Amino acid sequence: MTRSARIARLAAAALLLIATVAPAQAQAPEATPAVRPASPAGADSLAVGDGFQVQRQANGRRQVRARLRDLRIADAVRLAGVQGEIGVPFGARADEVLSAASLTLDFAYSPALLPDLSSLTVIINGEVVRSVPLPRQTADGLRLDIPIEPALVTPGDNRLNLRLIGHYTRDCEDPLHNSLWANISNSRTYLDLTFQKLAAVPDLSRFPAPFFDAHDDTPLRLPFVFAGAPGDGELQAAAAMAGAFGGWASYRGFSFPVGLNALPELGDGVVFMTPDRMVAGLERPITGPSASVVVNPNDPFGLLLLVMGTNAAELRRAAAALAYGEGVMEGAQADFSSFEPPVLGAYEAPRWLGANRVVPLGELTDPRELVGQGLPPGRLSSSFRLAPDLFFWPREGGRLNARYRYPRGEWLDADRSRLDLSLNGQYLRTLPLAKRGWFDRVTQGAGSGSAESRATAVLPSYALFGQNRLDFFYDLQPADTGACTGRLPNEVQASILPTSTVDFRGGRHAALLPDLSLFAGGGFPFTRTPDLGETAVIMPANAGAAETEAFLNLMGQFGDATGAPATRVTVARTAQPDRLAGKDVLVIGAAAAAAAPELFEKAPARWRQGRFETARASPLSRTMSRLSPIRRDDPSVAEAALAAAGGAEGLAAFRSPYDRDRSVVAVFAGQPTRLPALTTLLATDRAKSQAAGDLVLRVGPNLRAFQIGPSYWTGDLPPWLHVAYWFAQRPLALAAATLLAAFMIAVPLHLLLKRRANRRLGQMAGKAK
Repeated sequence: MTRSARIARLAAAALLLIATVAPAQAQAPEATPAVRPASPAGADSLAVGDGFQVQRQANGRRQVRARLRDLRIADAVRLAGVQGEIGVPFGARADEVLSAASLTLDFAYSPALLPDLSSLTVIINGEVVRSVPLPRQTADGLRLDIPIEPALVTPGDNRLNLRLIGHYTRDCEDPLHNSLWANISNSRTYLDLTFQKLAAVPDLSRFPAPFFDAHDDTPLRLPFVFAGAPGDGELQAAAAMAGAFGGWASYRGFSFPVGLNALPELGDGVVFMTPDRMVAGLERPITGPSASVVVNPNDPFGLLLLVMGTNAAELRRAAAALAYGEGVMEGAQADFSSFEPPVLGAYEAPRWLGANRVVPLGELTDPRELVGQGLPPGRLSSSFRLAPDLFFWPREGGRLNARYRYPRGEWLDADRSRLDLSLNGQYLRTLPLAKRGWFDRVTQGAGSGSAESRATAVLPSYALFGQNRLDFFYDLQPADTGACTGRLPNEVQASILPTSTVDFRGGRHAALLPDLSLFAGGGFPFTRTPDLGETAVIMPANAGAAETEAFLNLMGQFGDATGAPATRVTVARTAQPDRLAGKDVLVIGAAAAAAAPELFEKAPARWRQGRFETARASPLSRTMSRLSPIRRDDPSVAEAALAAAGGAEGLAAFRSPYDRDRSVVAVFAGQPTRLPALTTLLATDRAKSQAAGDLVLRVGPNLRAFQIGPSYWTGDLPPWLHVAYWFAQRPLALAAATLLAAFMIAVPLHLLLKRRANRRLGQMAGKAK
């Protein structure tokens, strides 16, 4: 799109704004691009951790500050060579128009660069915004505020490019000389974007927009509203919606603050209603399972999604229809009387790779993401999800069959060049690059070309989790980059072919539980059945906003893990054995734990007399634990950690007393208001790496894991594999069993041979007589 076309588009949007926004908005003062820490009256501020800063105002204006780190640039940027470049994708919502934008650029560069020949260029969607000269006196650090013409940013996908043009001499130069560099901070470089929202138009045909817009980079913050403390049916309906939105917003995070008979002051929300439980200001006749979109009475720029039914069953049906009905509705209202939600079986999660077929990387990742440009080409990645309980022993794990293409020519030193492979940040191996042989020189001459290689690598089970990422890093080394000795190719391209495959065939579904790393990393064991048809959640009898928000956050995380909404979850308030048999149990909140003491009799931590305490092991149990290869912690150590934390907050997991094949996970906090923060923490990479064992306590910003109780197996391991694995973990027992088996074989064999020898000697003696 040309600049003139973008300006024309902006002008048209401005005319639409003038015609649709309130007069008070037209007279509002122009906001600056920077996001101020304090909120003015009528504004809603949201700071997600130390990441995005978002401020919403009552006049439909939204200000966003996004650092490069927030835009998934995990490390500081280093541009090297005569021309180094990085592209940073960012998005803009379809229902907003950008009214102001600026880039704050914080960087340093080599003092050896020639100021009149070197520059750092800022580019938005292919259009040059500014070319920054690089004088020697500011090489140690330079911070600039660069205005951006709003017309350059369009609804949908956008791209910010930072390009270094560097030269250290006026003569011929080494294109990879160590003087050619610039470092850009990913934490102090940020975009300030001010958006103006267009007038709200109720329309379900765009669902899940505007409640979720795939091009919005900021974490999803979507309030859920109930007429009062939600009942079981309302929670089950809300679980389906939270699971769906959690799956859609997987890449950027989400939260679901709860309102009890109180609509959000600004923005959008989801409201659950039945005829006997209407939210004030939204009263209307309800004739069946249905949904409607209306303008938020508190904010003319916000929309409310009304999920309705004449009873709890219809409310659940309406929520399930919305969760599965993306793009199949029209108008401002929809009826779901004929909808029947699908039933998903065990391990049928849409996002989990099956263990029954070979999967090409092209199915997992956009092939364009597997292509790198320049020297170095950068990191190429492919992400995938697995059932958290895949068990490969005695095999090492899965297998990668990699096919990769890279340049070759006289300019490339194949001996020093390499392709490194890592899984979830753990280095696995270096894949070989083929050398240029005599046949290539004869057939292709001395020019540049490309080569293709194949290699296999084991994806070890110890490095596999529910969510995984394969990283390929090309390190292409020129043969001779000295000054005046030759030139490098202008367009260097290296790729991982989308026909490369991952193979997890042969894996079995089995896990040694309790293991809270499986819960934090993939919601296991609850997500074994992705629609949570085999899950019961015990909530406090009068669950407030905090417990409900924690419940919704977890349902969103389960939907993120599986790609399926929780349409069949069971909600209970007490531990009833007949309802909990055949189900994995999730307990949320200290009040729910206190109401079910019989459920926690053999738990590693239980709620007693107003506080949590750890279980005490019997002398026999302590003796047996010393003989076990699985380390078990002293409960007193966990007690000390509880005391140091200043209050119990964490998770506990144990075998269900109502079904030996089922598990219980409790999420608890001494103060209910701490539960939402705890469940949000569980979604972070740090928490996933720290969670383990059967008891996890939050100590400051970190989690501390313990193994206090006994372990047990779940899954489909055959008996012989159980026995073999048991001995493999206990080498002394294996040695003793081997000696015992040898003795048991040797003694009868010795007696048999001795008997035969005596008989033979007797026969020989008889013949001699």
